[in-house]
Amino acid sequence: MMNARSRLTRSLAVFATGAAIATAGAIFGTANADGVSGVFKTPLGPGLTVHTNTGDKPAYILNLDLDGSSDILQTYCIDIHTSTWDGVAYTEATWAEGSVANLGKVTWVLNHGYPAITAAALLTAVNDYGPDLAGLTQNQAAAATQAAVWHFSDGSNLENPNLPEVVAVYNYLTLSAVATSEPAPSLSILPATLSGPVGERIGPFTVTTSAASVALSATGGIITDAVGTLLATVGNGGTFYITMAGEGSVTISATATATLSSGRVFITTADSPRQKLIAAKSMTAESVVTVEAQATTTTTTQPPATTTTTTQPVVTTTSVAVEPPVVTTTSVVASEAVLPATGRTTASLLAMALGMAMMGGATLMVTRRRPT
Repeated sequence: MMNARSRLTRSLAVFATGAAIATAGAIFGTANADGVSGVFKTPLGPGLTVHTNTGDKPAYILNLDLDGSSDILQTYCIDIHTSTWDGVAYTEATWAEGSVANLGKVTWVLNHGYPAITAAALLTAVNDYGPDLAGLTQNQAAAATQAAVWHFSDGSNLENPNLPEVVAVYNYLTLSAVATSEPAPSLSILPATLSGPVGERIGPFTVTTSAASVALSATGGIITDAVGTLLATVGNGGTFYITMAGEGSVTISATATATLSSGRVFITTADSPRQKLIAAKSMTAESVVTVEAQATTTTTTQPPATTTTTTQPVVTTTSVAVEPPVVTTTSVVASEAVLPATGRTTASLLAMALGMAMMGGATLMVTRRRPT
């Protein structure tokens, strides 16, 4: 027979509480498998069941068994209506990829709640704030911190009945919270993939990390800086390039022992949705990122000949045959009939004129010979 703790552990491992995939805006998977990764494992951490406006909820610390080490990352749920269970894989993600409301205030709650500070330190902070609690256990502190996280991430509120210690811590955290900035990733390299010609430097890849140094390695390519100097390590904000002698792809692996800050989101890469988690406490962890470079052979291709067709405007000329004006000509035939009719012919008239002219000449001669 399972004891009460075992039954509760099993219940939380399938944390359904109604519609298992009701959370809006869920994003699953990342563009680049970067940062810290791990697997959700039971048993659970400290906590209690609390009563909320959406029913009774098991408010416990959830543990991620980190890849590549024996370390355990403590997390809280930021996705109250979605389930998760033992063996689900998680990877570090940005707030945008997590797509959860009010993560700035959630992060403030984490930094001022349990386990970021001890139950004793949290008790002191709560008593300075108002209520005078006689004591505070780890289970009470964890349950109150998870309830305060849900208040901002999912709009959930505590309702009676709840332990007065849990209510006092919940009120202190929710009423005091202010928005904070997104913590830096443990390790991130962007972009996830780049391509370029064979023999030329492909990049830059840009590194963001909380580690002092990141170790780089690649097989099938040479890692350099912008001027071609070989690189084996790079720091935060640094860049690197890949040169490949032949066509193909190469995977670059970056490894760092980095600070994983509270407030970093963890999501699943499975096709179906799983409950989203958030780091409850900062810790040092090994972070591994892989990116890819692809080299291709460049083929020079002449651009197709451009044929320029000049289109002349089409002028349509309509030839209109213009007939010359019709001139009506009356042909007059010169003949004897043109002269006035005198009853004489032209020849006789000419003879008469000649005769008269001769007579006039003779008269003039006679006149000149007559003595004065």
